Amino acid sequence: MLRLKDARRQRGLTQHALAARAGVGDSTVLRAERGTHRTQPHVARRLAAALGLRPEEVAELRAAVTPIWVRSQTRRVSPQLT
Repeated sequence: MLRLKDARRQRGLTQHALAARAGVGDSTVLRAERGTHRTQPHVARRLAAALGLRPEEVAELRAAVTPIWVRSQTRRVSPQLT
């Protein structure tokens, strides 16, 4: 699985160039690469498409397009205290 920053750099793109291709703001690319904010599914699809990838192939974008019910099955649940 690729990291967003690595995929962008492999294609010789700056954050600004990727943002322009995807039709999003520069800060959106920065936040997606850093993982500081949850990427919305439509934004994840745009970023991946601009890189010629599927969102599932990019580590930081995968959670944005994975259905919630799938993610909830992999979450750890704390035991209830009685």
